[in-house]
Amino acid sequence: MTTEEGIVLSRAGGRYRVFSQGCVVEASLRGRVKRGSSVHVVVGDRVLLRRDPGGWATIEGIGERHSVLRRRGSGRRQGVRAVAANVDQIVVAGSTREPDWDATLLDRFVAVAEANQLPTVLVVNKCDNPARKEQALEFFELGLGEPIPISALHGTGTGDLLDRLGARLAVAEIPEIGGWTPCRGVGEL
Repeated sequence: MTTEEGIVLSRAGGRYRVFSQGCVVEASLRGRVKRGSSVHVVVGDRVLLRRDPGGWATIEGIGERHSVLRRRGSGRRQGVRAVAANVDQIVVAGSTREPDWDATLLDRFVAVAEANQLPTVLVVNKCDNPARKEQALEFFELGLGEPIPISALHGTGTGDLLDRLGARLAVAEIPEIGGWTPCRGVGEL
């Protein structure tokens, strides 16, 4: 069995996708990690993995966190819960056309960022031509700073986005996909 470090990319049920040594592995929590701590494993956590020769991986421990992104529970879930760890900034992504921006959802993302004292980067996709690029600048009025217009289809503006993100770990809230997703910095373990 080998032991290595990794960073949690996502969680679905009791399975975690972890970036480790240049690849993504699926892992589960070791029993004592599950029961022995009030700290839950979240996206962005640096973890200690143990892999057996058959390729199975278990999360053996959680590293120290330098930040925790928290939000209030919804519905029956009361209180505050951690949704991501070791985050340096939040990226909010939307588009100039379908799907339309949901102002209420955007306000929630900004409130979470402000409550956690994290800078927010606004990315506007589908800026495939000069008119749409100009339309993206209208999002400046949201108060998140200058939006970064990109075209994921054509690859334009993505260099500006990567420059703005730098080497920091960011989580992206992409309404089209849903959920907090690490989008930069995971290759720097």
